[in-house]
Amino acid sequence: MKAYLFTTEEIAEDAVTYGLKLSHNAAGCVSVYGTEHPYMEAYLHPADYALTKRGTAVLKLQLEDNKAFVGEGMFTGERYLASLVPAKSYRLGTYRKPRCLIIASVFPEQIERYDAAMDEPLLYENSESLYRDCVLGPVQESDAFKELALRAYYEQEAQQGRVHRNEGDDYVVFTSLTEERILFGYSIL
Repeated sequence: MKAYLFTTEEIAEDAVTYGLKLSHNAAGCVSVYGTEHPYMEAYLHPADYALTKRGTAVLKLQLEDNKAFVGEGMFTGERYLASLVPAKSYRLGTYRKPRCLIIASVFPEQIERYDAAMDEPLLYENSESLYRDCVLGPVQESDAFKELALRAYYEQEAQQGRVHRNEGDDYVVFTSLTEERILFGYSIL
């Protein structure tokens, strides 16, 4: 499994040469299946780490599947712990904000600096967009889903003042603010 760890330049330089020792780089401790594990936190896509700032280095790690767990990062507490699965059991696109918990030291041969310009192309924008695509896949061809999505979208646009909402006895029509052009409409009946 590939994972991306964000760290300082100093730690990144040492990691490529000497590896990442869990005891020196642990972000915390987590109980998985009744066993306490120190862990390093990583991400499954380099774009998943939204707080990237100057001086932050990205390491691409090639992990052994039995040395990591993946959890749903939008959860906290017991719900987060319940979401943890072994890395080998995780299917890409299952979690909206997956976090990879590495529970072992990582050898230098498993580590390289990530460089978006020079590295292999990534097949998806980030984990959240992959998750949405996986969730929408089975329903996006449904006419009922499309109708519901359009209604919800234009209702929200009208509430935020970006389109006009006009309601008649048996219809609702959304029109452009700048011209009298119908953008979407539906029958109330």
